[in-house]
Amino acid sequence: MAKSKSKSHAKPKPKAQEVVVLVGTRKGGFILRSDLRRKTWKLEGPLFPGMQVHHFISDHREPRKVIYATVNNDWFGSDIQRTQNGGKTWTGTTGGIRYEEGSGLDMKRLWHIRPGRASEPGVVYCGVDPAGLFRSADGGETWSEVKGLNRHETRPKWNAGAGGMIVHTILLDPDMPKRMYVAISAAGVFRSDDNGATWIPRNKNVRTDFQPETFPEVGQCVHKLALAPGVPGLLYQQNHCGMYRSDSAGDDWTDISAGMPSRFGFPIAVHPRNPQKIWVLPLIGAEMRG
Repeated sequence: MAKSKSKSHAKPKPKAQEVVVLVGTRKGGFILRSDLRRKTWKLEGPLFPGMQVHHFISDHREPRKVIYATVNNDWFGSDIQRTQNGGKTWTGTTGGIRYEEGSGLDMKRLWHIRPGRASEPGVVYCGVDPAGLFRSADGGETWSEVKGLNRHETRPKWNAGAGGMIVHTILLDPDMPKRMYVAISAAGVFRSDDNGATWIPRNKNVRTDFQPETFPEVGQCVHKLALAPGVPGLLYQQNHCGMYRSDSAGDDWTDISAGMPSRFGFPIAVHPRNPQKIWVLPLIGAEMRG
């Protein structure tokens, strides 16, 4: 009697892990892919050729599939492009991102994207110029204003920096489920403890050397804001007028600029495993910029 062939029960080999780098430029977006060795790279793009991609980010809830890009053009306007399949195809929003009629605000550019928390699927935030925050509850298809910030009572005191008056940083606090932060050039840091319904300026001890009042409530030109991992309430910021640290969720700030060749710079990043280590790129002061 012939023996039947036994079926193989070997487990399929897991796919090699992939490293993905998203690059936004003034000439479009690019996706670079490699394995963990990072010896060779595959380049995809330019995506959105001729468009300015101010921010390019994957959704941590579906990192291999969902990616967002803020795409801007001086003639054709601005929109958010999003993909559900890792970049194979892209779609825009329904109706764009616009301030409400009668607000007195006219949308110029889209800047920063922040996917929502794991507990709120479909929620995405976008920061824009002139300074405002928008929220989507359907994965970026439709958008509405976060009026608690956009109509803030201090708004008449906000000023435009060299690149405009921009919400360029949005942070969701991992330890406080309703706490979030935004950074605005030039208005400063604002914090919400009720999921964006109301906002409080958090700029105590942060300088504004370019204004008559050195330590105002608002008007600080923060260039970048960063949360430190693993330490509740620890924040860093690179400002037009120095580098600062807060151990109190922004309630007050300590100047940590001593020893740096310049107080001026734009980027700041915190080590993913050591919250006491940060990286900055000091630049020559604003007075020497053309």
